[in-house]
Amino acid sequence: INGKAILTVEGSLKGKSQQVLNFLRTSPLKKRFASVVEGVSARGKSNINLGIRVPLSGTDKAHVKGDINFIGSDLYHKDMAEIGLMQVNGMVQFDNKGMTAKNIKGQLLNQDVDIDIYPKGDSTVLSAEGIFVSSSMPKTFPDFITGQFPYLFDVIISEQNKGDFYVDASIVSNMQGAEIELPGSFYKAAEKNREIKVTLKQSNNNPSININYDDIVNVEYESQENERLFDNSRLNIMTSEFDVEMWLLWYETYNIDDTSGSSVERVAIETEKLIGYGQQFPNIKITAVKERKNWLVSIVGQGI
Repeated sequence: INGKAILTVEGSLKGKSQQVLNFLRTSPLKKRFASVVEGVSARGKSNINLGIRVPLSGTDKAHVKGDINFIGSDLYHKDMAEIGLMQVNGMVQFDNKGMTAKNIKGQLLNQDVDIDIYPKGDSTVLSAEGIFVSSSMPKTFPDFITGQFPYLFDVIISEQNKGDFYVDASIVSNMQGAEIELPGSFYKAAEKNREIKVTLKQSNNNPSININYDDIVNVEYESQENERLFDNSRLNIMTSEFDVEMWLLWYETYNIDDTSGSSVERVAIETEKLIGYGQQFPNIKITAVKERKNWLVSIVGQGI
């Protein structure tokens, strides 16, 4: 074409889904996709079709184009095997620019889920929509949330350097159908709507999780640079009102314990109104810092 010699290679691979993942890790595609499938395992069948065009002269880059067809496949990450994506059926198309897919079907936590994949700027977005049912959730799911509720789960995969991928994610739900048994104004009946948004940012120097509950409370869970998320983390809570007695009673009722194995070294609570034992204090900040096995607590605010 235009006097340039081009080597064209086309082929297909039919077999197990794990073989497809292994191919992405070891083939000429590894520089582009190996990091995306790092730590991912698979069961079931898949087919992959691949075309590669390599200029034999000049500085033009090789062009890769193909598709992966999942047939009843199970996909799960080594760190979260209990919440894998099961019975995946559908086609993912890929080229030098990234991946695209439309209306992939699967199951997440024993419930149907629809998945789309599309480019957004220099990133790739995986968007999943479905329903969570509290009885099907992992044991770490809070037992004060019961019922079923819809969700939209977006995963944004960005490539900051060639082959070096970062993942940001968000889950948004109006919680319609879920009862949330929290104290006072935090309580939500099943028939009511209250938006909750959970955001994970890995692309920042300090990985963090942010939880916003209907703008009533905002919780930030962050780690310092070079730390894994939840290792020696800092928990920041902002809320309009904090009733000490109600929260202590709730804490005892649900026997809240740290079962996740995470380590929090600092907790900060900022509230416009602190209520407790017949008294009220405006604009209070409570900070607790862990020193070995003890906690040092400071309270700053008006009237204290």
